[in-house]
Amino acid sequence: MQSLTKHGAFQRRASIQRAGGAPVRGLRASRPCTVSVAAAATVTKLETGAWVVAPQYRSKGVVHFLGGAFAGAAPQVVYSLLLDSIADAGYTAIATPYAVTFRHDDCARAVRQQFLDSVAELRGPAGLPDAAPDGVPVIGLGHSNGALLHLLIGAFFPGAAATNIVISFNNKQVKDAIPVPGLMENLPGAVGGGATDFYPTPAESRAIIGGSYGVSPTLVVRFADDSIDESLEMSALLKSRLGAGVTQITLPGSHITPCGGDVPWPTGPIFTPVDTIAQVVKEQQQADILRLSKQLVGWMDMVSVQQAA
Repeated sequence: MQSLTKHGAFQRRASIQRAGGAPVRGLRASRPCTVSVAAAATVTKLETGAWVVAPQYRSKGVVHFLGGAFAGAAPQVVYSLLLDSIADAGYTAIATPYAVTFRHDDCARAVRQQFLDSVAELRGPAGLPDAAPDGVPVIGLGHSNGALLHLLIGAFFPGAAATNIVISFNNKQVKDAIPVPGLMENLPGAVGGGATDFYPTPAESRAIIGGSYGVSPTLVVRFADDSIDESLEMSALLKSRLGAGVTQITLPGSHITPCGGDVPWPTGPIFTPVDTIAQVVKEQQQADILRLSKQLVGWMDMVSVQQAA
């Protein structure tokens, strides 16, 4: 288990410094390493390969986070500000990385098992028990392809979570999901393997979810400027099964709004117009992420209170 504390999203991607010393190099997953800095959260890479962003006090709930296709391979980087905000609100985020695969069903089962193994590691003798206390709610949170995976998990294992939050749901076939010419031919074997289409197909996934999904309540989040979002269709399908157990909201932003972190923009000795534009874009992106986080945390708090009652 590799641990470090940090005070900002960029901290864990920068050179990690010991208090008053040189950068820590060659960190290994089997060697816990905690950096002594003023911090709001603890970031840990587990033996399972999952990344954990946890508050420095007893967690109110455990969030299983799944990022989108490709972005899901490095969620601790791509979604750093969102994960930080969740931890700052008192919840532990366990982000399970995954490689893009044509077998959505196998991937859903694999990331669920990785999550369960990660919780067990946190609760083990050398773990962080306050990051995953017994009795707190488990919350599924997925973006784009990660939203699809959580819906499939909720169909295969209806009691997997107290609630699911699915953001920017998207479930298209290969030619629509990856429209860049020549990209598929150059993807790693873990993606291809001779397959040419996702399985289950989008229609089959809808049938599985529509017939077996059992996580209530579920929050469906879409963004106003997202041309590839299919949340409205999925929300209607879920409502036909769960009724009032499904809530759908629309927020300002685009499909990539959840992605991003507090990465410094390097400036020279003179603050140029380009620096000004970059700063404005960065501030808008962060404002959108924090607006999203506020909605998510509000939902998590509601579910936590209901479960405790």
